[in-house]
Amino acid sequence: MLSRSLATLIALLPAAAFAEESPAAPAPAAAPAATAQAVAEPSPSWAVSVNAAEEYRFRSSDDPSESDHWGRISLDLDADSPHDTFAARGSAGLWLRFNDLPAAGANYGLASERNDNPWLDVYQLAADWRPNGVFQLLRVGRQEAEHGLPGTFDGLSATLHPIPMLRIFAFGGRTVHFFEIDQGVFENWIASAGVELKGENFKIEADYRFLKDDVASGSTDPNDPSALGKSTQTNHSYGLSGWYRYGDWLNARVTVRGLDSSVSLLGAALRVQWLEQQLGLDAKIDVQPVELGELNEFDNPYFLTLGTSSPHLKVHADAYKGFSGGAGEYAIHLGGDVRQLINADESPFNRNLLRGYLMVTAAKIGGTGLFASLTGEIDQVPDGKGLATIGGALGWDQKPVRVELGSAYQRWQYVYFQSPQEIADEREFYGDVKVRVLSWLAIRARYSYEIFDRRLHTVTVSLTEAY
Repeated sequence: MLSRSLATLIALLPAAAFAEESPAAPAPAAAPAATAQAVAEPSPSWAVSVNAAEEYRFRSSDDPSESDHWGRISLDLDADSPHDTFAARGSAGLWLRFNDLPAAGANYGLASERNDNPWLDVYQLAADWRPNGVFQLLRVGRQEAEHGLPGTFDGLSATLHPIPMLRIFAFGGRTVHFFEIDQGVFENWIASAGVELKGENFKIEADYRFLKDDVASGSTDPNDPSALGKSTQTNHSYGLSGWYRYGDWLNARVTVRGLDSSVSLLGAALRVQWLEQQLGLDAKIDVQPVELGELNEFDNPYFLTLGTSSPHLKVHADAYKGFSGGAGEYAIHLGGDVRQLINADESPFNRNLLRGYLMVTAAKIGGTGLFASLTGEIDQVPDGKGLATIGGALGWDQKPVRVELGSAYQRWQYVYFQSPQEIADEREFYGDVKVRVLSWLAIRARYSYEIFDRRLHTVTVSLTEAY
């Protein structure tokens, strides 16, 4: 999937390849006794943080003439006991629609996958118990899978730490698909177990996962047991992953996963960097050699499963060089992305992509809050010819104000707000202003004008609070 801008893509993809995957850094040297005692003193009370956001979004399309009005409220809560023995996590979103639904048969390109109004999603609501000793963690509630592929479920997870290098984990419960319509209370189940071997510079993880889901069958035969529109699908998946780090300059990851009797994923990621020279290379390759059905193995816990996933190859590479000093912070990125279907035809959410780019970024120009970026790229279009495009941004970022104006092109854009949308050949012009009014309060306004198969105006205003 493509992110909102190339700069975001470059920033997120390499990080995602290694986030929470690299072995832990060596422990720092022991502090003097007096300092160590001071650091070891637990907080006398619970540490609680609350983040909230209120957002209003208006969209208007010229041809066809359509508009929609949405409100969204989100709340995130973290709480830890004085000795970190207990913890609680919560995250939820409430969606409110302020306009009526269009008449039946209308060409409503701004439609939602869900018509509930209001619509409440609880993304996470879990409590942790972290006793000292062999039993390391017990978590109960709505949570995200921390091992294997992403997933969200209502249930239990536990971690044992019997010897210094070995961890044993297990979790299971009722799976949650946030965009699924009319999901039954007891129709979807997940169970997983595995082991993790972790050293100073390496980590190896093996896991097994059982997944049972009811999926849309599309059957209309009244004599068919699945005629109610759903059929049960059961999968057994398993994986082996390894991470290795060498000093500060090399991180590597390899992954292989199987689904029933087939290999479902082969992946590798590499990061080589020379920190002193601000020089590096990020590379990632994933191969899915088989076709995966709707709920075989889902890629993101928050988004709708997008139907059949055709066999494909994905490659990302980014080489960069940074420069910093009193005149500012500058960087040059040269890279590209490839997504190629394997013995399959293109279809929605199953697209080929070939892109190369050169990006130059500048921040703190002249020691001020001025920043800028310029991106040139070549994208392959269906007729096989190259399409050259330019995008960029200019802005100011110095507390309490951040302002940005820019434009970006995306060959394929995938948008998740109320429904998943695939947009082709999208050019966006945008303006974004954020002001931190108080230490805990910020206000943001954004306007974007998008050109694809229609002309779309979007205005978003939001408040965020952090306590």
